[in-house]
Amino acid sequence: KSNQIKSKNKQFKKTIEMYRQATKVALDYAFTYNNFGNLMRVLGDFDMAIDLYQKAINIQPDYADCHYSLGIIHLLLGDLRQGWIGHEWRNHHRGFCQPLWTGENIGDKRLLVYSEQGLGDTIHFFRFIPILLKKGFRLIFECQRQLFSLLEPLCRELKLLHIVQRGEPIPEFDLCIRVCHAIWEFII
Repeated sequence: KSNQIKSKNKQFKKTIEMYRQATKVALDYAFTYNNFGNLMRVLGDFDMAIDLYQKAINIQPDYADCHYSLGIIHLLLGDLRQGWIGHEWRNHHRGFCQPLWTGENIGDKRLLVYSEQGLGDTIHFFRFIPILLKKGFRLIFECQRQLFSLLEPLCRELKLLHIVQRGEPIPEFDLCIRVCHAIWEFII
């Protein structure tokens, strides 16, 4: 095992040096900085990874994977606000035209809360829905088909505007957020 570890360390050192050379040759290639950041994140050098991700974002501000990876590091470091902001770039917003809700006061606008991870995540984060409703949010909830029969009676009882199964037409809404980010209200 000792020889395997030495061999892996030697490979990582070679790879790090190759990335350093690549960033000198292609100064404006965000993909290289992002991949180098991924390697440093895996190796646990979060400061260097953050610096590399920032360089990639400075070159290409809409680089979703890089924002997401930066968010993961912030979550690991306990910076929930920056972590969830970065995490929000995951799957870059599912193509809705309406803007993402980022925690601001939305008045009487309609907020679509949609699920996009596993069934357990949807159930886990659904617990924030009643709190959002108590704060006056007008909610539409979209969930996985498998959870509809479980959550539909709860949504009716809570008086959500609508609940729909993923894949069905969604009623009009003004802003949207993933269910796992319904915690914005509590961390921003």
